Amino acid sequence: MNTKDAIRLGFIYPAGTGDQEYYRFADQVAAGLQILMLSTRLWGDDRDHDIDCLLKTGDVGQLAGAAEKFEQLAPDSVMWACTSASFVGGTEWARDQVRAIESACGAPAGGTSLAITEGLRKLEIERVAIMATYPAEIADRLRQFLTDEGFDVVNVHALDIISGWDAGRLPANSMKEAIKKADDANAQAIVVPDTAIPTLHYLEEVEAELGKPVVSANQATLWKAVRLAGSPLSPKGFGRLWSV
Repeated sequence: MNTKDAIRLGFIYPAGTGDQEYYRFADQVAAGLQILMLSTRLWGDDRDHDIDCLLKTGDVGQLAGAAEKFEQLAPDSVMWACTSASFVGGTEWARDQVRAIESACGAPAGGTSLAITEGLRKLEIERVAIMATYPAEIADRLRQFLTDEGFDVVNVHALDIISGWDAGRLPANSMKEAIKKADDANAQAIVVPDTAIPTLHYLEEVEAELGKPVVSANQATLWKAVRLAGSPLSPKGFGRLWSV
């Protein structure tokens, strides 16, 4: 982490509706956080949850090109802030993305899908349920990704939404009900992917009702960014993940 008072967090974010969460988080935490957000190309427009579009969005060369722009900004960490385009190609593909970003920008790097799995391990979670906005085919890829990472996926609830733009328009109450519907008695936690969805403001409410952690995409991305920057920051009000 740099010696400046501020922590500078970089995010490569595909066009969408959830980037507001990052700025709102920094404002609410009021801990000298600076958010540096760069957009990368989102393929598919209104069908960006299509497999072919996701593979193009997560292309390693494209991400490295975006990451190069951070080099002069000196961030303390850089995250690939996208879930579907970081798990769709599998676990090694996700790690290749992180290595390419880190090499291009010279800062510690991570990706959303791997941040979710790391967060689950820190919480000592083994069995999870998934509440995915994606079509079933994409949700199944997330199931496989988490399985390959050593987790037991006991339930998958897919909303069959083909675009992050559409997913981001879902009302918070609809999302909360969908998370509850995805829950399973055998699940120790609920995973809520998709960085297009604002979730931070209601995670603790749902966790209290379900009696278990809810790990969301933007939450895990911010958590990993802060930890990569070398900060022990543990703000209240954004879910159990921040306690580890």
